Amino acid sequence: MLSLNLVIALLGQSAIVAAAPSSFLGARDNLDVIENALAPVSLSLAQVDSAVLALDGGPVTANNLLVFSQQAQTATDQATLQIQATGDLGPIRAARLRRITDGLLDQTTTTVNDLVSRKPILDNLGVSGVALESLQRQKISTMALTGALSEKVPRIGQRIAEEDSVQLQSILDTGISAYSQPAVAAVPVAVVPAASPAPPAAAPAPPAAAPAPPAAAPPAVAPPAAAPPAAAPAPGVPVAVVPAPAPPAAVDTPAARRAKRRKQAEALLNLLAVEDGDVDDEE
Repeated sequence: MLSLNLVIALLGQSAIVAAAPSSFLGARDNLDVIENALAPVSLSLAQVDSAVLALDGGPVTANNLLVFSQQAQTATDQATLQIQATGDLGPIRAARLRRITDGLLDQTTTTVNDLVSRKPILDNLGVSGVALESLQRQKISTMALTGALSEKVPRIGQRIAEEDSVQLQSILDTGISAYSQPAVAAVPVAVVPAASPAPPAAAPAPPAAAPAPPAAAPPAVAPPAAAPPAAAPAPGVPVAVVPAPAPPAAVDTPAARRAKRRKQAEALLNLLAVEDGDVDDEE
């Protein structure tokens, strides 16, 4: 009887011991599934960041950024589905998961900040709207992923999971807000052509000759001497009026003869008038 009870007790203890590793292995497998699901997400975000840093203003690098952004969204959606299909985690496994999600948070922060700093390049290419739509879609996928993760951690880890979700949302909102601003007008950069070598400088011109001294001013012209006053005629002496010289002989025409006689008569009258005046003075 004792032997039978001992056998039953040993069998029961073996069953308990055998069941414990199975539960432990199940929790470990769930964590492995989550880690494997999140690894492509972190890798795709790193590729997006590399594409952002490689932007050179050309369409090729801008297209590469679009491709990697789509791949990141696809990896996030696939990770969400895989995590939703796995089991819950215990406290210890949830603590290990926190280290993984911290790395995902850091990579998301770096990628979004670099993307915001390159906005002027995408503005010049006219694809800022495409980047904005990509950020909005990535936010939806990321929020779904954080929701699936929070469902797998125990109640004690729910608060930490919610904090991670809020931080991720804030980071993505920062990028969305930046790309919602209107594009800044592109300022063309003037390319200055290489200047040709300047010709050798000309020999300096000889110094200019000293200016000639100004010409001496002409001597002042003495004012003309005043004419001596005319001597007054002696009183009582008649002044003979000298008749004007006769003009040169003209053609002896009747009109000329009449003019000649008229002039002679006028001269005689003048002479008589002068003599008459002198006689009056004497009287």
